[in-house]
Amino acid sequence: MADSARPVSQDARRASLAWFPRCEIRPLGAGFINDTFLIENHERRYVLQRINGSVFPDPHMAMSQTIRVVDHIAAKQPGWVPTLVPDLAGEFLHEDTGGEVWRLWDYVEGTETRQFLRGAAALRSAAQSFARFQNLLIDLPGPRFEDPIPGFMQLGHYLEDLAEMAPDEPWMRFVASRDALSELFNERTGYIHGDCKVNNLLYHVGGDEVAAVVDLDTVMYGHWVWDFGDLVRSAAGEAGAFSLDRYEVLLEGFSRETRRAPTVDELVLGPRYVTLMLGVRLLTDHLMGDRYFKVDSAGDNLRRAETQFRLLESMEKAETGMRERVKRYSAQD
Repeated sequence: MADSARPVSQDARRASLAWFPRCEIRPLGAGFINDTFLIENHERRYVLQRINGSVFPDPHMAMSQTIRVVDHIAAKQPGWVPTLVPDLAGEFLHEDTGGEVWRLWDYVEGTETRQFLRGAAALRSAAQSFARFQNLLIDLPGPRFEDPIPGFMQLGHYLEDLAEMAPDEPWMRFVASRDALSELFNERTGYIHGDCKVNNLLYHVGGDEVAAVVDLDTVMYGHWVWDFGDLVRSAAGEAGAFSLDRYEVLLEGFSRETRRAPTVDELVLGPRYVTLMLGVRLLTDHLMGDRYFKVDSAGDNLRRAETQFRLLESMEKAETGMRERVKRYSAQD
């Protein structure tokens, strides 16, 4: 991806003119999908993003849904999501001459992102925050959202894509032996975040409490357990293996905040569903030439897929312990 870094930055500088005649701009974060930049102007900071049109086939639709989410949550819990900033023409979405689309957020001062959460307090806050995010969207008015990405979060869809790509891929036997997971969690139960990685939370600097939830492009009407499963996949690993202790903290935090009535199977198998799904997506993207997830070098997405598959095996070995913890926690309630 290094060859594309300089022209993308030039595009970002030109796009920033839709908001500011001049400003300082530099890359921000290490996201796999959108290009993100930090803008400084008149002692204020902002976050400029290019929406990846190869991932989101209809950026305008995705952005209109994002605006609905921001408006709804801001009215109920101000500050829980960042604020969108209109451009000089009063529009929240700017399309440049090359057809790329951009948007600008207020920078949430006094916060930081984290790639790994240390300590039970930060883990618990993460779980509570994503559950609260779902709660805030229960009464979102208007027509139900369209899926921001066709087939998004649907394991069966990604299994079909992989089967078409690589019937002889070495990992196919591993995947095929677990494809029964695709029969689970297909019903749509409500609005979800859709990308519950811990680095999509902003923590107060130096603290364990979440200040805001970010990365709202994937908000969709789906199964609530997709969020919990992705959170566990993202946060319950430790030293390359699944941690029952970290899982229990996430379980406690999410269950105490959610308005759902989770079943044991949802809480135990949901993380496996999402972990297999992401591994399949990464493997497919590797075979397609890394069109979706950004890479620094060839083979990155294959290695990421293998990491997910090993994590899945670790979850499977921990199933008895997971069920014991779910039942233990339920009995305490």
